[in-house]
Amino acid sequence: YGRLRGWNVLYICGTDEYGTATENKAREEGLTPKQICDKYHAVHSSIYKWFQIGFDFFGRTTTEKQTQ
Repeated sequence: YGRLRGWNVLYICGTDEYGTATENKAREEGLTPKQICDKYHAVHSSIYKWFQIGFDFFGRTTTEKQTQ
C-alpha cells in the first residue's frame, strides 16, 4: 500500500528461530529448531513468491546482524 502511494518504505519479514512455538513445533515433528526453521523458511518463501509478495528482505533471526 505504501509503495502504491509513493511512500519511501522498507518491507522486511523473517523467520523467528528463538520462540517457544518454534521449539514446540520442532519437538512435535522430531526435528531441531534449526531444522524446523530451515523447512518452514523455505515453505513460507515459496508461498510469498507465489502470491507475488516482495519483501525487501526476508531473513532469519539467527543471522549475525540480527543476533547482535
